[in-house]
Amino acid sequence: MSKRPGPESTLDDVREQLVTAAVEAIERVGVDVGLDHIKLADVIEAAGVGRSTAYRSLADDELAPQEVLHRELLAQILGRHHRRTNLSIVTAAAMDELARQQANLDSGDPDRRAIAIRALIRVGSEASYNEVVASSERAILISSYGALRSSSTRDWRHDALTRGEEVLATLFGELYAGLSEIVGYELRAGLKMEQFSTAIAALLEGLAMREGFSEHLAGIERPTGPNGENEPWTLFAIGFEGVYSVFFEPRPE
Repeated sequence: MSKRPGPESTLDDVREQLVTAAVEAIERVGVDVGLDHIKLADVIEAAGVGRSTAYRSLADDELAPQEVLHRELLAQILGRHHRRTNLSIVTAAAMDELARQQANLDSGDPDRRAIAIRALIRVGSEASYNEVVASSERAILISSYGALRSSSTRDWRHDALTRGEEVLATLFGELYAGLSEIVGYELRAGLKMEQFSTAIAALLEGLAMREGFSEHLAGIERPTGPNGENEPWTLFAIGFEGVYSVFFEPRPE
């Protein structure tokens, strides 16, 4: 149990303790129960704070303390999701592969450039897929999307997730745009980067949710090595390559 806040503890400190305890609770009990099963009384006990202090830390003009806790819990998950280890992991993997493929990119040969792009997609997609599969917070988000889609009532949770989607599309859109610029590709006429980012995020999350339930998600051999040898691909990487070919084309020289 957490230490009770001392005399110098602030209400912000107490709120942070409560949210941390709530995150731990939802990870412990599983995402299938959803936010509604994270009860304020249980979180107060787990955080080891006084009830009156807890209620004051969650004071809001429009929402009850229980709803404020759920709002802060979802915001915490969204915040981690968008600061994001996934973006940094994918960026690092992509930059490493770009360095390895530099000779192909500099050659001016369209076939060699295509080889570099394919390698970039394979490596970056695998890094992204593996991180998402291992992320309990991503699973919580996906569960939240599903739960809210089944409800006809719109509230602060819908607004939070809508903003989250916009941030996600912007962050990854910037990465995709930068990498496409480097390899000499551009969006096809009439298509938008936000559309591409949304399609890729949906593909990634949908496949990641099947991890452990399908044997077709990884280890797919394709003859894409430098000399035509087989390399292992994830199903997400194959899907990414297909979507990318629809959205992007070589930039005119």
